[in-house]
Amino acid sequence: MNDNNDKMANKILVLIALIFAISIISIILFMKTGDKLSERDISNEKFCISDDDCSCGVKIDTGECFVGNKNFVNPDVQCPDFCTGVHGKFKTKCINNECKLVMS
Repeated sequence: MNDNNDKMANKILVLIALIFAISIISIILFMKTGDKLSERDISNEKFCISDDDCSCGVKIDTGECFVGNKNFVNPDVQCPDFCTGVHGKFKTKCINNECKLVMS
């Protein structure tokens, strides 16, 4: 009877150790990949993390008025009616990782 209890205790210890090891590995993997941007995010012309990532002006490759990631905007050429609105109340904001014009 005592031998069966020892076997059961050993199985429980092995199970606990296995769960602990899996948890530690999962945490390490998440920490390594959690903050990395995907290639899709970096190439997305509207992607942002904060308002500072966004700009409004002329899109570099098309010359059209555009709001998006500052890396795709020529800040030297402005589109005032597009970027601020005729009323002057539009602001460029990062909302859910996408650059947008919003009413301020």
